[in-house]
Amino acid sequence: MRDERRGRGRAHNQIWCVFDRDEHPNFARAVDLANRHNVNVAISNPCIELWFILHFEDRTAYLDRYEAQHRAEELLGCSKVLTESALSALARGYEDARRRAINLDGKHAGDGSPPASNPSSGLWRLIDLIRTPDAAAALNADWPGWKIWVVIRAVGGPVWCARRRDGTGQTSEANSVDELVEHLKEGQPTNLE
Repeated sequence: MRDERRGRGRAHNQIWCVFDRDEHPNFARAVDLANRHNVNVAISNPCIELWFILHFEDRTAYLDRYEAQHRAEELLGCSKVLTESALSALARGYEDARRRAINLDGKHAGDGSPPASNPSSGLWRLIDLIRTPDAAAALNADWPGWKIWVVIRAVGGPVWCARRRDGTGQTSEANSVDELVEHLKEGQPTNLE
């Protein structure tokens, strides 16, 4: 708090740990420890390179980490030290990677696999959280008649919410920023079922 008043550091309300599943012998213990200390985890299984691959293509079958590393290097033209070109490609492909990662979560839930099974990546949850304040602030500026916020769900991604400021109680919910904007343009409340 003292550092924040002095202009150093900043307040935060969440802590995240990002790591690969790989073949770590203490993986379950690390996840349990994080959960017990209210640390959010963004796990990529088998490794972060799967997250890179999802920016370009679907992956639904078990993936060895060496295969993932090789394929990511082919797609990005570099290894873990990302070039400007690779970073641009990842930025352009974010929505596709997010959708593919969410679909993998659904696949595992549907076939009875444990969460974060191979292949899977939870990095989209952290990235959505980082991107959310800017997007929500921009929408509130563009749509002053609405109060707009986002709810981050552990499974299924964020829900974008809006409520009219005129006291009518009219609300709208959507699975993406673009979908919410369409609802607002139509002027019709739309709630997720």
